Amino acid sequence: MKYVAAGILVLSLMFSVSAENNVSTELSLLNLVIFDEGNTPDYVMMGGVDLNFSSSGFKNMKGTLSLGFSDSSYPDVNGITITNSVDPFRDISIKQLEIKARFPEFRLTTGLTRLDWGEGTLLNSANVLFSDDTEAGNVSFDQNSVELQKKWLLSIQKPLSSFSFLEAVGVAPEDGNLKHSSGGIRYYNGENPVAWETGIALTRGDSQSFITPHLAVSGGSLVEWYTSFSTSFSLDENAGETAKDKLNGSAGIFQIFSFDNGNSMTAQLEGRFIPFSEADDRVLLYPSVIYSLAGGAKLSLQSIYAPVDGSATITAGGSWNILDGFTASAYCAADTGESDDTYPYEGVTAIIGFTALF
Repeated sequence: MKYVAAGILVLSLMFSVSAENNVSTELSLLNLVIFDEGNTPDYVMMGGVDLNFSSSGFKNMKGTLSLGFSDSSYPDVNGITITNSVDPFRDISIKQLEIKARFPEFRLTTGLTRLDWGEGTLLNSANVLFSDDTEAGNVSFDQNSVELQKKWLLSIQKPLSSFSFLEAVGVAPEDGNLKHSSGGIRYYNGENPVAWETGIALTRGDSQSFITPHLAVSGGSLVEWYTSFSTSFSLDENAGETAKDKLNGSAGIFQIFSFDNGNSMTAQLEGRFIPFSEADDRVLLYPSVIYSLAGGAKLSLQSIYAPVDGSATITAGGSWNILDGFTASAYCAADTGESDDTYPYEGVTAIIGFTALF
């Protein structure tokens, strides 16, 4: 795998010389301290490199390639994997590989990428092809943003007007078994101040297959708002009972506040509710506040809160773009629940990092 990834890197560098492309490199260095009550704090320094290539020389085609270099073979310490390996870049991964092409009658997107159905950053019931994002704990907050999953897929979009389209998507199975592939079709209409979309998806796994319809509506003038609903009908069991259990809805509001001194604040609140579930995470809230200073500094507070058991995962900190592409950041993260809660406490993680982008 190492030699395959290295070959991709060499070809990408050759391509960047022979065509009109944007090339950027991001170097990250993190210092982590894990505090656990009654134990000596654990410390590790780790680094990573992201190489990003994007084409800019063609009007109707765009390609994006992002390669990540890191070490993934760390032993586990309180949920954080660390090592003192002499081979710091043993893992080379493709973080994104995307091709977009615009034909006279349709638009094509394919590769390792992400397509969001509905509206929302994290708790989005309409995003049925990427529903794993809403599972408890399957999210990480990084540099004032939410890091979400990507999948290998193919999308064909047929414009119907300037603000409406039909889209068909096929998603490759993660285990290589064609029987586990998924896909769907949706219609989007943004002709009016209140935009809406509807669609249906087929998802298949080892034991069950589901047909999942969804509906999403969004709009706003003073405050941006959005809401989504979906349910799933099992193709293998009682469809009506499954649809009741899988029924869920989400909603959110989003607003950017600009101030006279050049500062700004982004506030967001999302919620998801599964009415017929008895799980502790049947209700989740995602509040997020990011305050941006005119001088390049940012302060953020983000959390996922499960009101049923009162537990939460919380990340607070900030970053400062000191000069050009050099950014310093500091964050603290912790879960607050008991051992059997949605977010059980496993210590406090403090992170101080530096990023160079060039």
